[in-house]
Amino acid sequence: MRIIGVMGAAGAGKSTFADIGKLYGWQTCSVSDGLRFLDADLCALSKQPEDRLNKEVLGYIFSTNLFYPTLKTDDFIDMWNANKHLYSQYQHIVHSNKRRKILQELGTYMREHYNPTIHVDGMIHWMKTRGGDDWIVSSVRYVNEIERLKSLGEYIPVIIERSNVEPLPLECQTHSSENEWKEWAKNNNSIVISGDSVYEFIRDTNDFFNLRGKV
Repeated sequence: MRIIGVMGAAGAGKSTFADIGKLYGWQTCSVSDGLRFLDADLCALSKQPEDRLNKEVLGYIFSTNLFYPTLKTDDFIDMWNANKHLYSQYQHIVHSNKRRKILQELGTYMREHYNPTIHVDGMIHWMKTRGGDDWIVSSVRYVNEIERLKSLGEYIPVIIERSNVEPLPLECQTHSSENEWKEWAKNNNSIVISGDSVYEFIRDTNDFFNLRGKV
């Protein structure tokens, strides 16, 4: 299996890089895919009357999540009870940075309470259900995620680096998910895709994939 692990600041173009990779035959996913699906479930729950959220209803909702096969219904219920305060005003949260903060807190809760590699493990489980040997993982953030992906085969680390990216609010900047990969990059070789114009970014991305050929 070949895996391109993509790192970079929020808004740098990680997803765009992955989308271009699809044109060359690569499949794409993100370590945060499972978390985002779970976030959508929790958002839906937050809009329901509390007295309707019995174990049967919660179990059905969470049974549709394909990324966390090791979690049981009681785990999801505990997670909901511990984090539902994040969603008390969710209907008013439309700005992406506010949602990012919720995802950061929910993701940290799961890493600390269940398994430090729960998100990358869930993504790998989903990848295996899809099949295929060539993948782009568009949001690698932690060292243990890198090590886990390396264990699957050839690992190609890529950093998307653009100077004209709008910085995140300070409360999001300081989270470990925005910084641990940077420390790893200081001491490890990576392929850097840069270019402050759209033309340069697309040109350099296409050059990267042309060197590796169509899958």
